[in-house]
Amino acid sequence: MKSFFAPGKILLCGEYFVTIGIESLALPTKVGQILRVWEFESKTDWKLVWQSKRSDGTIWFEMSLSMEQLLLTPEELEEEFSGNPIALRLVDMLLALPTNCWKRGVSVRFETELEFDSSWGLGSSSSLVVTLARWANMDPMALQKKVFGGSGYDTAVAHSGKPIVYKLIDNEPNWMSWSLPSEFTKNWYVVMVGKKQNSRNSLASVKEKVESFVDEPFLYHQMIQLMKRLKEATDLSTIEAGLELYQAITVAMLGLKNPYQTYNWEPIKGGLCKWLGAWGGDMLLVNEVFYKKNRSNLEDMEIFRWNDLVINE
Repeated sequence: MKSFFAPGKILLCGEYFVTIGIESLALPTKVGQILRVWEFESKTDWKLVWQSKRSDGTIWFEMSLSMEQLLLTPEELEEEFSGNPIALRLVDMLLALPTNCWKRGVSVRFETELEFDSSWGLGSSSSLVVTLARWANMDPMALQKKVFGGSGYDTAVAHSGKPIVYKLIDNEPNWMSWSLPSEFTKNWYVVMVGKKQNSRNSLASVKEKVESFVDEPFLYHQMIQLMKRLKEATDLSTIEAGLELYQAITVAMLGLKNPYQTYNWEPIKGGLCKWLGAWGGDMLLVNEVFYKKNRSNLEDMEIFRWNDLVINE
């Protein structure tokens, strides 16, 4: 048996605009996803078995394929799994792996185990991409591009296992190490709102507005400078003010609702409340000032201290 691990991810800043070459700040989480793989000889019954488990150990998805099914054409696969989109996406991912992964007479059993709730938006797909690519001795970014597309920041941070500054240059992924002092984040909280947001669908809904942002030279330049100030910030107030400013520009340019508008919460002086990841779901970042003022509004949501969940350095 071989075992592989990849962490989850949190996008602190850079959502949506990362797809047009604006830098983003992303961090891995202390929890992630484990992939276990068994290979065994089976001369007469050559197959692939897949089982996915939740964080509590219960099974949420499983399937069994004959290796012959992996040889079907894309059109045949579409028909074979038309009623099961999860299975179809998984088969797409398996078919994107190098062909030498599949050896005649050798069956393969995969088992995945999430360490976090799949509704939290911490990157169940990206952590799977990374672990599966490692098993196949494949570049995770290449697998991400083949199967999911998108900016790829989530796969990059899961692959790195460290905080990164991520940027697309000529549509190619680039990143460098970055750190966020834990002293700054000791009074931050991550709030799981209990509503999973599909980041690809979320981006598709505002794609045209995001792409038109490059035609707004003043705001485009301001965003570049804002991200530079955020990644180089040496004090907490600069970071928190910068995150709120990023959120305000995003509201103005894309017509999306910030958390205050979504939940009818009042902004508070010195407070911070920002979406993490796709807007309208997944997670919120709040600081101590906001948390104390709005504790009753957050009581139905799962809350974690940032430093207990996130890898800052």
